[in-house]
Amino acid sequence: MVNGRGSLLMQVLRLIEDIKLIKHLREPKEHIDFLKNIPKISGKAIGINIQSLDLVEQMKRKSTIKNGKAILIREKENNKEKERSVYMNQAAHFISILKRSIERGLVVSIYSNQYEPEKCSVGYVDTLSTEQFIMKHITPEGLSDGYIVRRLDDIFRIDFNGEYEKRIVLLYTLQQQKHESLFEEQTKKDLNLFKETFISAKNKDLIVSICMDEGDDIVGFVKDITTEEVVISRISSEGLCDGESSFFLDDVNKLNCDTVEEKTLKLLYNYKIND
Repeated sequence: MVNGRGSLLMQVLRLIEDIKLIKHLREPKEHIDFLKNIPKISGKAIGINIQSLDLVEQMKRKSTIKNGKAILIREKENNKEKERSVYMNQAAHFISILKRSIERGLVVSIYSNQYEPEKCSVGYVDTLSTEQFIMKHITPEGLSDGYIVRRLDDIFRIDFNGEYEKRIVLLYTLQQQKHESLFEEQTKKDLNLFKETFISAKNKDLIVSICMDEGDDIVGFVKDITTEEVVISRISSEGLCDGESSFFLDDVNKLNCDTVEEKTLKLLYNYKIND
């Protein structure tokens, strides 16, 4: 027994203060060593001592859960950082190849459709920005096929100087093909090439085809374009007016302008409106 009620009260109060310190202990070993030094006293103090053991167990469980969550968060952050680093290196690599192809006038085959990985776009890269590229597209027969605009971050493979690319160059040259200029002057690298192509298509009265994440492609003439939104006067596969579509510029994934398909559609459209 502890002598005197006052002494018992003082030890109880001291024990309570000691228990409060448990909250600041992180390692299980610290809990055990700490408890060895807590005096075991009779009466109410014993009850408090038992409660302290429960508190330690609760704190241990909470600490384990908290540490586990912290580890998972750190692992996720590390994984994201690794993925970001890999993406940046890959993007820089592809941009370097595209810049070199422009400087040397090379035909390249660019793979950017993960859903159809065997398909590629072939031609001369005409313009390159920080987020998109514009290609002078060429058909497998070596014919001029308008312009296409794609996102740089969709690219997963680029082929160049291969037998297929050399064949395309030869056919293109033998047939004396050429692409009409899409822009009046050279575009800046920080511009949105989707927007610039829409503006040029509107000024030149060219038909475009727009691909977004969901739904069918939107095909028609550019009626209006703002900093964020585009309005297309749709043309059906029969060359007839088919209403309008409005969408946000940021939602565009792919854009074709004045390719063989759009030129064919424009022939039908011109014939129908003049009939």
